[in-house]
Amino acid sequence: MALLVATMLFLAAAGEASAESSYLNTFNSRYGTSGTKLNTCTVCHQSSSGSGFNAFGSDVRSAGSSVSQALSAIESRDSDGDGFTNLAEITARTFPGQAGDRPAPAPQPAPQPAPQPAPQPAPQPVPQPMPQPMPQPAPQPYPAPARISVSPASASLLVGTTQLFIAAAFDLNNQPMNAGFAWTSSNPAAGYVGPNGVFTALAPGTVILAASSGAVSGTAVITVMAPAPRPYPIPIPTPALVPGSAALTPTPAPGPATLAPAPATTPAHPRRAGNHDRRRESRDRK
Repeated sequence: MALLVATMLFLAAAGEASAESSYLNTFNSRYGTSGTKLNTCTVCHQSSSGSGFNAFGSDVRSAGSSVSQALSAIESRDSDGDGFTNLAEITARTFPGQAGDRPAPAPQPAPQPAPQPAPQPAPQPVPQPMPQPMPQPAPQPYPAPARISVSPASASLLVGTTQLFIAAAFDLNNQPMNAGFAWTSSNPAAGYVGPNGVFTALAPGTVILAASSGAVSGTAVITVMAPAPRPYPIPIPTPALVPGSAALTPTPAPGPATLAPAPATTPAHPRRAGNHDRRRESRDRK
């Protein structure tokens, strides 16, 4: 009888050992822990003899019907409460059911000295760009006029004088219109015209003055004349002097007639005249 009991206990222990070996093989196959310290029954049990379950083993037993499903279900748990998940501890090859066995803290990087600011060069004055002239819009071309008139249509000028001529453009309806004009002189030797229509007479001659816009022109005829000669004074001839004669005085030009007083007569002998007067007076008294 005692032999039968001993045989049954042995078979029960052998079955449990076989089951535990199957659990450990599944654990090692899933996480590659064969040949590490985790290749032991203490992953799930409190001792290597397989007695009792630790916190990780208890979670495995209650998590799923199969060992593989149970292990997958509790990977994100922290069975031993040491602040690391079960998967983190298995990856670090520490026991997920023992709070005293945890992954080593990650090494802290050596403190780096605070970067010193590089010395900044002294600010240099920024050269200011030269102001650029504003682009002027291109002048819009005027439509070609139907006719052009120049005023005055004719002029006679003396050499050295100037005359302003004005051009006017008209459209097909004989209405005034805007137009730009080019001024030309047919005889530059006799006179030239500026861009504003001022003609300057240079030498005697005839000039056809033209104001053009496109293919249309208006003209004026200018006659340049020499200035009138200045009158010269007529010299008065001087009479020749005869040797030995008195100098001649010029005779004044005749003027209006005037009565000259009669010249007073003076006696040739004043003394005789006085005696004669006394005798006359004496005779008159008698």
